[in-house]
Amino acid sequence: GTATLRLLLVGLGSEQRPALLGAAKALGWQTDECASASAQAAGRMALADVLVIDPAPAPAEAAPALLQQWRAVLPAPGEPALVLVSAGDAAAGEGTADAAAGEGTADAVLAEPVTAAALFNAVNQALARHGRSGPLLAATRLDGQSLRWLPGVRVMVVDDSELNLEVARRLLEREGAEVLAHVNGREALDQLRRRPDIDLVLMDVQMPVMDGLEATRRLRRDPALARLPVVALTAGAMLAERQRVFDAGMNDFLSKPVEAQALVRCVRRHVERARGRALPVVAGDGIGLPADWPEVPGIDAAGAAVRLGGDAGLFASLLERMLRDFSDLAQPPATTPDAPALAARLHKLRGTAATLGADEVQRLAGQAEQAAVATPSSLLAALQSLATALARLEGQARPLLRQWQARREVQASAAAPGRAEADDAPDTESLQQLVALLRLQDLTALPRFQARAAALQGALGPTRFHELAAHIEALDFDPAADLIQALLDAGDRGGA
Repeated sequence: GTATLRLLLVGLGSEQRPALLGAAKALGWQTDECASASAQAAGRMALADVLVIDPAPAPAEAAPALLQQWRAVLPAPGEPALVLVSAGDAAAGEGTADAAAGEGTADAVLAEPVTAAALFNAVNQALARHGRSGPLLAATRLDGQSLRWLPGVRVMVVDDSELNLEVARRLLEREGAEVLAHVNGREALDQLRRRPDIDLVLMDVQMPVMDGLEATRRLRRDPALARLPVVALTAGAMLAERQRVFDAGMNDFLSKPVEAQALVRCVRRHVERARGRALPVVAGDGIGLPADWPEVPGIDAAGAAVRLGGDAGLFASLLERMLRDFSDLAQPPATTPDAPALAARLHKLRGTAATLGADEVQRLAGQAEQAAVATPSSLLAALQSLATALARLEGQARPLLRQWQARREVQASAAAPGRAEADDAPDTESLQQLVALLRLQDLTALPRFQARAAALQGALGPTRFHELAAHIEALDFDPAADLIQALLDAGDRGGA
């Protein structure tokens, strides 16, 4: 069967929770959520590969206490591995990770803002501490995010076909690797003796001058190159040919034409084994925005799309929510507010803005938070700068979000002509599926809700539908599931 990675997200949840769910979804991982370390949590924990501790900002939850509480109920160290979501920038996060690991607490720390690259690296590090990172790549979608999977890896490609060399070069360089190309085994051997920094060799088996098998046999006789990973590129699938590859001292083989994801998985596996440590991934240059993405001035759209797994509906919902929840901060304060109470709200705004790619708001909210904590005398000026930036973002975003929502509604009605007339009531099976997704806190519930919104509005009436839509928009999935379940139960009683 297909490999699966299961994350259990625990704690009341920081402002990074939506980005965390979006990144996990884009990486192809399964997620479950559980607020407290109760008896019911034991069954969920037994299924999880990684426990991600995502506390609400203090004073609601103290991260060290929450970490110890969950650590105490682990059946054994590393089962599951522990990742702690931590406020602060990436550099601070790395230091905290080392400290946490040194104290025998968290296996890795995930610093905000949460990205797919940071989540993958933290999970990889956590599993590697317990020798369990092997299956991770097989359980991960490599094309679901704009990531570079081979950053800084030095690969030599040896093939007598210029076309094959060019294809391999492009595939590897796109993933961040540095590539050296040679057309026969003799050239490759000469260069390898001068380049001890090469991480892996992709070697064609059949070449003029010196074929890949002979080149590998000679390479293995050189003590400096004896442990260098060599992967055969072979057009043959016969068992005898594969056996010759291993007899010559090669570590693995790839069949030509080489498939991009198989190449990445193979290279990562052997380089990590040779280096003896997890190989980090980094964010790429972007894969283009989804066609329906609302582009708002002042927002890093490409970064937001990567962090939210390309989910335009989630982006629009979170942006609307941020503008609504912090609308008071878009007005310059007349007097200096209570600094300690304000610091927690500014911290939340900073994290949400980071997730959404609202870089200026993130920066100014961070400055205001620092002022609230350390230098209250400069708080008023910091809040005035923040208010200007927030008001400008709101002025630019509101009309664009309204236009975007209108376009989505037109597209939805065009995609299902006559649906509302034909379906006065939504079908039971699709609503049961929607309830199941909401119970699992699965973000794919969002587009499913949008697709059934007209039928649900007709069945619930305007008041209850407005209540349901508000829960969905706020990502309060459990009460939303309760409302739809009540509708299903009423239908069952009516039909009985």
